[in-house]
Amino acid sequence: MPRHTVSRFRAASACAFVLSLAAPFAALAAARPPASAAADTEYLGKLNTDLVPNVDDLDQVIFKPVRDLSKIKFAKPPEDGAHVTGGRLYHPPQDKSSLLTILVEPEDEAPFVYADLNQDNTLSADESFALKRGEDDSPYLLEATIKLPLAAAGSSFQSFPLFVQYFKGVQWDEMKEGERMLMQSKRAFATGFVDIQGRKTLVKYGYDGDYKRVELTVGGELPDFNFTDFGGKKRKFSEFRGKYVLLDFWAAWCGPCRREVPYLREAYKRYQDRGFEILGLNNDPDINPIKDWLKKNQLGWTQATPDSVKDVMRAYRVRLFPTTMLIGPDGKILSLNQRKKDQPRLRGQDLLKSLDDILPL
Repeated sequence: MPRHTVSRFRAASACAFVLSLAAPFAALAAARPPASAAADTEYLGKLNTDLVPNVDDLDQVIFKPVRDLSKIKFAKPPEDGAHVTGGRLYHPPQDKSSLLTILVEPEDEAPFVYADLNQDNTLSADESFALKRGEDDSPYLLEATIKLPLAAAGSSFQSFPLFVQYFKGVQWDEMKEGERMLMQSKRAFATGFVDIQGRKTLVKYGYDGDYKRVELTVGGELPDFNFTDFGGKKRKFSEFRGKYVLLDFWAAWCGPCRREVPYLREAYKRYQDRGFEILGLNNDPDINPIKDWLKKNQLGWTQATPDSVKDVMRAYRVRLFPTTMLIGPDGKILSLNQRKKDQPRLRGQDLLKSLDDILPL
């Protein structure tokens, strides 16, 4: 069976239902299991081979008239009289607006778009996508799904879907004469089914892309990253080199995170003189009340703001809070807090025992 179709689902005794894949994904949020599902029970399921575009949050892209068609290489140029506009759509795998796209509106035929999928600056026939009516069958609302190849990036999926929507004949106030506006999706879902206590359950999670992932392994070096602390200072994780550092991905809204506070406070107090530090990576929507909460609870270690580490959380696929990992003085990972014999446990009383064994006297 292809590896990207085999999944493992675990009901976790924390803030979310975790999807842990046999493919190169881990710790991804999905649907909450039935209340009767036991904690730490594993379920098997299958991922669908195609991603689904997230059409709930579309971005506007203004297309400007193309006056000189000779500047664009078409395998088959648009017919005379067609209205041609161009722009660049956001390309999720490249994380930038780099996808050259041309909207062609023939006089007597349905409009369509060209998208330079292989980015060779030539628009071929297989890079043409018809704009068709959506579910409401409105003649003024046309849609297409552009599939961006992912196989070359080593993805577990073959393509990333971009949903494109065009309001035919609609002139928006901010647009100039001859311009067109397209709406596009920027994100996608991975979907699949899992058997939970005899019930086939559909789950989905936001796919950030394994082209952006960082593979974390015990013994491997944690890549350096930038962050902003709660005081507004720009920092780097490499500043902690030479220390044992507990990375704590947490949020005050998370009950299990709050229950860890006494153990973290005790660990910081007990082991800081032995070369131990904590770096909190916060996930609260507003850090201003969190600052007072930290002071009240005597949590004096460094905290990174959510906005400054959102890409880190995405790259590490952190979707479950709290998530903790222990990094050694040489920057190498000592524990990802996984249920394996060679990894020191990092939660509750186990954290204190692990640190007492690992840290130098």
